Amino acid sequence: MLSKEQLEELIKEHREHFPDWNDEDIEKYATMMANKYSTIKKGENIIHLDYFEGLITLEDIQEIETSLKKHNLELSRFDKNGVPYASLQDFTLHLCLILKESVVQSILLGIGTNALWDTIKNISFFIWKKIQLRHWNKINEPKNSKKLNFGLSIQLGKNKGLDLKLDGNMDEENFWNAIDKVLGLLESNQLNESSYDKSFYTFDKKNKKWIEVDKKAALLKEFQKQKQNKNKK
Repeated sequence: MLSKEQLEELIKEHREHFPDWNDEDIEKYATMMANKYSTIKKGENIIHLDYFEGLITLEDIQEIETSLKKHNLELSRFDKNGVPYASLQDFTLHLCLILKESVVQSILLGIGTNALWDTIKNISFFIWKKIQLRHWNKINEPKNSKKLNFGLSIQLGKNKGLDLKLDGNMDEENFWNAIDKVLGLLESNQLNESSYDKSFYTFDKKNKKWIEVDKKAALLKEFQKQKQNKNKK
């Protein structure tokens, strides 16, 4: 739990952000956020999960924690329910495992005969499968208007990394095709010294390979499409 001083700082911060809210609502919201922040951990042996409680339950969390403990790793987590976001765009990871550079280096060096990478792959499948079962129906359509995805957010350096999106409506064969090609993608990007940003990738199911997305161009195209649809009304 956050300290009393940290909670008071949150209340002060929210009071500035939401000047129209009354004190009771501000304190309630600040307390909720304090509880969420309390599950975030720091350290080199941390793997972080951004998730939505309900899609991923506390029982699921405990199972993931047990798997990570075998490698002396701890799970940090943040429940995104109740937190306002601008939108759940196609070019963001809605639920994701965040792998720190220290963990990635252990994987790439093959420390522990890469049992760690096998565990991360299995955890990724476990989370992806839960989302598929709880959010997508049998004909691969979302149970509500949001097409939620899952992915891996991988740090390769201070200002360098990859976001890899795994759609919830892909089949299991394509999931494993995608996850088995991650190490090769990491190795090629690690050798690319000219890349100093966060690249976004989707998996091309037809050609069985990861494809980098030009997020700026894609978002501009989406903005223009929405503008055209609005003008037609």
